[in-house]
Amino acid sequence: VKALVELGANLEATNNNGDMALMHAANNDDTDTIKALVQAGADIEATDNNGSTALILAAEYGKTEAIKALVQAGAVIEATDNNGDTALMGAAYFGNPASIKALVQAGADIEATDNKGNTALMRAAYFGHTASVSALVQAGANLEATDRGGMTALMVAAYNEHTDTIKALVQAGANLEATNNNGDTALMGAARYGHTEAVTQAIRDGKQALIDQFQADKQRVRDEVDKLSLKLNPYLPPGIQQHIVSFCLELSEAQINMAKKYISEQSVR
Repeated sequence: VKALVELGANLEATNNNGDMALMHAANNDDTDTIKALVQAGADIEATDNNGSTALILAAEYGKTEAIKALVQAGAVIEATDNNGDTALMGAAYFGNPASIKALVQAGADIEATDNKGNTALMRAAYFGHTASVSALVQAGANLEATDRGGMTALMVAAYNEHTDTIKALVQAGANLEATNNNGDTALMGAARYGHTEAVTQAIRDGKQALIDQFQADKQRVRDEVDKLSLKLNPYLPPGIQQHIVSFCLELSEAQINMAKKYISEQSVR
């Protein structure tokens, strides 16, 4: 590449799809070539016939090292293609959770929308890319964001019978009673397309997983409070200890942290 550049090769030459050398380097996750081309003056924001930049293409193909190199070189993270898709949406569309994580870490707007009002979460849900959905949820994606038709990610997953994605969204706390512009809930939409049984079971599974998670969290709090109460006074009767546990379960996280600090201070004295 360096030799060709030195000989005067056109950095912005394109093929029939509008692809340039930098885009091919991004598709191949070739960071050395990316750096060499950028250093030589390649236009990092050039687009192909679909309006995709090198960064968008890298995200779609799951090329995380290329993403990092392009971002470091100054690529615009929120650049959009002809459909209004950002790199993050492209990663969600093609189901590349590693790309999602790299872009979020680089500061990508997780709530950006395309020309139809779809967020990255909706894109991932539409195609049943559960791992990508989970990555976006973990990054703080809004579960109740809606497109122009009032559709949430849960509705989109239900309409397309993506049961694993439905379960993940329900477990994450998605609102089952939210309605779109027609007044349909996720379950109503599923029924319309003949997916009632599968979607209902997925919702049940998601609810049960949510309950299991809550119970596990609750038990962890109980165990922590037990340790703290014994640390304060190991001779407290079990009944008193249980009373302390029950009381502490009603406290907010901030109040619990204050109590932990107080107990720790008391145990030192």
